[in-house]
Amino acid sequence: MLDCIDKSVEIFIDNGTDPWYAQSILLIESPGRHKAKSYVGANGPFQLMRDVAVHYGLRVNKKMDERTNLSRSAMAAAKLLKNSFIPKVKELLESKGIAYNETDLWFRLLVLHAYHAGPGNVACVINQLNPTEGGVELFKQIWKTECGGFKNESQNYSQIALANILLFDEFVNKFNDTVYTIEGDRLFAELKRNKLIYSDDKIAAELTAINKAYGTDLIDGTITTDYFLNKTKTLNKEIALVKSQKNGNLYESTHFTALGSHLMRKGKLADAEKILKLNIEKFPNCFASYDSLSRVFKLQGKKVLAEQYQQKSRAIRTNLN
Repeated sequence: MLDCIDKSVEIFIDNGTDPWYAQSILLIESPGRHKAKSYVGANGPFQLMRDVAVHYGLRVNKKMDERTNLSRSAMAAAKLLKNSFIPKVKELLESKGIAYNETDLWFRLLVLHAYHAGPGNVACVINQLNPTEGGVELFKQIWKTECGGFKNESQNYSQIALANILLFDEFVNKFNDTVYTIEGDRLFAELKRNKLIYSDDKIAAELTAINKAYGTDLIDGTITTDYFLNKTKTLNKEIALVKSQKNGNLYESTHFTALGSHLMRKGKLADAEKILKLNIEKFPNCFASYDSLSRVFKLQGKKVLAEQYQQKSRAIRTNLN
């Protein structure tokens, strides 16, 4: 089961979808079983209906049902959430003037209800309750409200999700493991838990270590370059709030240059280009980044750009000498 979750989390990240949903859905829908057909015709680890699966490119016919393939099913589920259910839940809440954060547990649980019962049935419940704010109190009402096709099974869905998440955390923690497949995320969550008892120096040091962990996650292929860049921006804002920064700048030039070189060696030229350009933006006099970016352009067959960046690298070296 852990392998299924790890693999699905990666696929959700690659598709720009909150990986929390991958773990939660798998813990509810037929854990560990790829071939699990429901009475309404949903199939596979993410319990996709045929029309939805076909819409997102899966083959479903007499000879083959790709809904039972974990990778293909995860891809379709990630796109379904990102393109349909999450936007519809946001639209519903905004129509009621209800404030939310996409990482709020109650928001995520509402999206799970939309995944299970359909956005229309969730809208039916919300319109019937006509709430003015989200949170725990809203869910206490949802758990005892029926509307349209939103009945007992739907009411229980998020409660089952919460119970399974707690059980899973208990199981994982029993073996001193973690539910996080991304080391940077794990360290960041740990910092948030302990932030109040840490000194400014300690927080700055931890943030720098977290940034390096995300770099390792990037090189290992656990996260995408865009995910890495977004997290780095968040970390940079965090460290800007810390009074003491004795442990260095998060955008340490040598760290980013090294990441770019690693990605280049792995053949991930577009990703290396993004990282090195960001480093040059932050450190315009870093000749090593210009040199590395020149090599990236050379490998891409962009000879003019390669020569331009090589010349810039030489010019900076000359000025430094």
